[in-house]
Amino acid sequence: MEPCYSRKPVPLSALDRDGNLDAAFVVGSVMTIGILGINLLFGNRETAGFIWITFSSVINAGVLLALPIALIVSVIVQGTRKSHREGVTL
Repeated sequence: MEPCYSRKPVPLSALDRDGNLDAAFVVGSVMTIGILGINLLFGNRETAGFIWITFSSVINAGVLLALPIALIVSVIVQGTRKSHREGVTL
């Protein structure tokens, strides 16, 4: 069994081990509902095209922000584990 701090590329499934991307999808859906609700409050109509464009824009932007942040956190944790293994405390 290989140690968890190896330098192999991190597969996407490893980043989503705890359902983080699922949680981001749910939050994006709630944000879309909020955006559509505000749009209705200002008197605009909701069409299927507008709903889909809003939903896909929020979800895609969320993924584009979440994945790089997850990779950065993974690198930071990996460095922390390495320094901890070598006896260096942060």
